[in-house]
Amino acid sequence: MSDPAPIGVIAGNGALPLAIVRRLAENGRPVIVVAHEGETDPAIAGLAPVRWIHVGQIGALTDHLLEAGASAAVFAGGVRKTRLFGGARPDATAMLLLARLKWRGDNSLLTALADHLESNGVAVRAGHEIIPEWLAGEGPVTRRKPDAAGRRDIETGMEILRVLNQAEVGQAVAIHKGVCLAVEAIEGADALIARAGQLSSGGFVLVKAGGLNHDQRFDLPAIGPQTILNLHAAGARGAAVAARRAWIIEKERTIALADDLGLFVTGV
Repeated sequence: MSDPAPIGVIAGNGALPLAIVRRLAENGRPVIVVAHEGETDPAIAGLAPVRWIHVGQIGALTDHLLEAGASAAVFAGGVRKTRLFGGARPDATAMLLLARLKWRGDNSLLTALADHLESNGVAVRAGHEIIPEWLAGEGPVTRRKPDAAGRRDIETGMEILRVLNQAEVGQAVAIHKGVCLAVEAIEGADALIARAGQLSSGGFVLVKAGGLNHDQRFDLPAIGPQTILNLHAAGARGAAVAARRAWIIEKERTIALADDLGLFVTGV
């Protein structure tokens, strides 16, 4: 990347913000992180300059990116939805954005935030635009491949997600022998995997995909090393993600770990 201006990483929770910052550093791109108190892993402060804000401080987020001279920003990681119902501190800018919304689903909220940033001169980029090597392709990337039963479970999962995505309910389901064991909801994908492991004797498949109209600038469906560890602990057979519309974070490490543990990862 030839742009000398720093890219802003709007960091939520999980391992994704740290992985993105590390990869951007490897690619030689300067970074400024805006992190959220109580959500973002404090370890990120050892990787790049960080400005800390509370959930809901949209004005401060915008000011920090502009002061750092960021030409673009990328969303990385989520914010626990339970924080939105208690613990958030919306400032005047956030209140104005919320007042204009008719629907407060994830996509609507994030689109409003992205539009606000872009109106202030900060382009919001999709994660795969800045780290294209992590975008999932089509077909298996691991030694193990889904068998006929696994392929049927993947097809079932994709059909269910086509419906769920329209209501912005979640981006993941767990399927076993054609039965939907669990749907991602407010608690997130890690809890989905644990719940599916408890509800089955093992052997389920995780399927992740966003809607066809989903704005890929944020919350791109993703799996990574921790996903693989969680799937293995829950007795899953593997994971399928939407080809060209999902991320395999730290791709080389994720694939190697899945191979070591005997799981499949495939793009569909």
